[in-house]
Amino acid sequence: MQFSQLITSSKAKKYNSIHGFGCVVKIDNVEMTHNDKKTVDYAGHDFQRCQFYECKVSPNNFSEIDGVNQVNLLLNIKERLSKKIIEGEIYCVTAGSRYNLLKQLKENFSSDEIEEVKIIGIDELVS
Repeated sequence: MQFSQLITSSKAKKYNSIHGFGCVVKIDNVEMTHNDKKTVDYAGHDFQRCQFYECKVSPNNFSEIDGVNQVNLLLNIKERLSKKIIEGEIYCVTAGSRYNLLKQLKENFSSDEIEEVKIIGIDELVS
């Protein structure tokens, strides 16, 4: 089982409609991408509410270019959904500390962007 599957199996809301791992997200039949990133680790929706997760074992992985592109993809998805008046929640999850993940995100994103992201670290995972 992959890290993202382990995490979301206990934390993510299970929607009756559609949910899955390694998902390509389409809104109005347009594939959401950012640079070369086209998938999110987990997505679930019921046509009114959506959740999207990006999971990394180490908080440092969110500061590498791949991690930055993934977070940008999540932010793009949330912005596009808000224009359609659909509630979207985006999560960045790590097996490291929440503090270290927040520190990594602050290096690459504005405070406004970070406010859009729900951050989950090891303490929240084991509680």
